[in-house]
Amino acid sequence: MSKGYTLITGSEGFIGKNVTDYFLKKRIKVICLDKVNKLKINKNKNLKFIKINLKNFTKVKNRLSKFKIDCIIHLAAKAGIIDCHNNVDKAFEDNIISTMNVFQLAEKLKVKKIFYFSSLSTFNFKDNPHFYALTKKFSQDLALTQNQYYKKNSCCINLSNVYGEHSQKKKSFIHMMLKAEMSKKELKVYNYGNQKRDFLYVGDISKTLYYLSKKKSIPHQFNLCTSRLATLKDAIKLYQKICNGRLKFKFYGSQKNYKEPNEIKSIRNTKGVKLTNLQLGLIKSRNFYIRNFKK
Repeated sequence: MSKGYTLITGSEGFIGKNVTDYFLKKRIKVICLDKVNKLKINKNKNLKFIKINLKNFTKVKNRLSKFKIDCIIHLAAKAGIIDCHNNVDKAFEDNIISTMNVFQLAEKLKVKKIFYFSSLSTFNFKDNPHFYALTKKFSQDLALTQNQYYKKNSCCINLSNVYGEHSQKKKSFIHMMLKAEMSKKELKVYNYGNQKRDFLYVGDISKTLYYLSKKKSIPHQFNLCTSRLATLKDAIKLYQKICNGRLKFKFYGSQKNYKEPNEIKSIRNTKGVKLTNLQLGLIKSRNFYIRNFKK
């Protein structure tokens, strides 16, 4: 990679923290940008942190104009189907307005590469529409337009169901399972655990970004998933072996006022990166929760 900075938006979030840690270990110069600041004191000379809201384009541009930025990793977003459904205004602000500003920023600062993130749920949007997929689909169309008219080298990374370290605030299944064991509470499993998920370990996102960022040219779209669907029952069975049966859970029927999204099997584009299997990913995630979980 060149000597410029990599800008990571949403650096205080679940994926952002993992990517930041990984890039710093690789001695990449990083600018972390987030509207909240929970970053612990870090004397790493390759790290700079800027607390700012991406919706304030002029302020963001003025703060970053003095830096040479080679690459943007845009992770700032309102994630999750349920959270976006319950906070539609915030979903549009964080997932659409902020993304528009990031692309405009890249144009003003002449950034060479942009990585932004979407969801595999956009592939099934017509059959199963929801606000989260809608905002992500808009971002994809925006990037295609930018690539066409401004010849930007941007890559949309479509993620499957991500789990792993720094995920204490996440509400997806594996994170709820981890928190249930740590807090010794019962895990409610709806639809009798028959839902299927493509579980992706968060560390593989960092490795893939590092791999792609070193390439001269990047694809416009990249599916990051395992291409292996597992039921929630499968994940529970595997986790029970890891935790020696400490997890308390109970199966229920369908969840009231919630339509379960259909998970689709997607073809991955992960050549050059070996993905972590579910058992090892669960062990790593559980070890992190044991060290860091607070009731």
